[in-house]
Amino acid sequence: MIIIYNMNFLEELENTFKTPMPKGRQLKERTIINIISKLRILWDHFKIDDEGLECLKDIDKVHEFLKSRYKNPNSRKTAISNITTILSPFCRDKWIVGFEETGLKYRALLTKYSEDIEANAINQTASKKDSDNWTSSYNLKKVVAILKNKIRQKGYNSLTGKRFKPIPADKLTKHKDLIRDYMVGMLYTSGHNQRNIYGDMEVVSNKEYDMLSTKDQQKNYLVIFNKNRKEFRIGAGKERWKYVRCGDGTMSKKVWQGVNVLPINKQLNIALNLYLNYHKDYPYLLTNSVGKPLGSDALGKLIKKIFSSTGKDIGSSLIRKILYSEQFANDSTIVEKIDASKAMGNTPNVAQKYYLKPEQVKNLNLNTADKYTYVATKKKEISTTDLFN
Repeated sequence: MIIIYNMNFLEELENTFKTPMPKGRQLKERTIINIISKLRILWDHFKIDDEGLECLKDIDKVHEFLKSRYKNPNSRKTAISNITTILSPFCRDKWIVGFEETGLKYRALLTKYSEDIEANAINQTASKKDSDNWTSSYNLKKVVAILKNKIRQKGYNSLTGKRFKPIPADKLTKHKDLIRDYMVGMLYTSGHNQRNIYGDMEVVSNKEYDMLSTKDQQKNYLVIFNKNRKEFRIGAGKERWKYVRCGDGTMSKKVWQGVNVLPINKQLNIALNLYLNYHKDYPYLLTNSVGKPLGSDALGKLIKKIFSSTGKDIGSSLIRKILYSEQFANDSTIVEKIDASKAMGNTPNVAQKYYLKPEQVKNLNLNTADKYTYVATKKKEISTTDLFN
């Protein structure tokens, strides 16, 4: 059966989400696209060929479908949250007429998922998916070191970003992709793992940044002072806004928390110099084949491709957990945790709750591949930083 969507309804719903609400939600375009996509998935499953939302009233059937489609509880929670947004398009918990009871039931289900996920986080236990794909930080950095070695073999000097001879035109794309993969690998293993925000990050000089308005600073930038000094200026993202409850009980984005300034360390700066030497003509740090911003979804896929040689399904979130868990499996000072959390774009409390998985660090000894890596490292007396020298 071919589903013919009622575009008028979808367009009306999409326009409603885009309309600024003085005390309502403000959704990003990508979020709106994801919400509409979830509705279409439900329509396909229930073979709905009109604009009806009646299928959402059968909560048990919808929940069973979500459990079969999304194995990860966090993904199911997101889908349920999308449904509550569809049923309250104007403002949180202001339900569409006729869907008040349905909306409250989905809200209760969403609360239950949140409580279960929170309980699991407090126990600091990794999910089955994370546990199956867990590896050591050494193995992650070894992937990046191999990429760097390939770059050197092709005649590049990673310190200057220059090549000893011109790049053959027929190999330009492959070489640039290799350099990009190395830079992205360094980006996520050198302590600057800010989720997938780099997918639409802009590149500016420090003078250009100083001329930006406050509104324009509410984006993410790589700010270049000179060859040896660069900073990330993080102005966008959920952690950059403070949410408060209004007098009428609705949620509203009220206060921008300013820019999170992250100095770039020497190792990543070297990788960026090399990459930017062949990426001069683009206003964005990462671009697709037509020069547009790569985007967070495509960046997520790229990260998984880069680390696929580990034999694991590794994304930016799991990398955060691995690095944070190894760094803070034992007692550390609050200052160290604050610095590490700031680099990840959250608070020590959030990092402690959601990213610290000490048992996984202990269990590395039970994994043959990881155990071999650690033994080899000990015999050769190689530290992870030696991989980049």
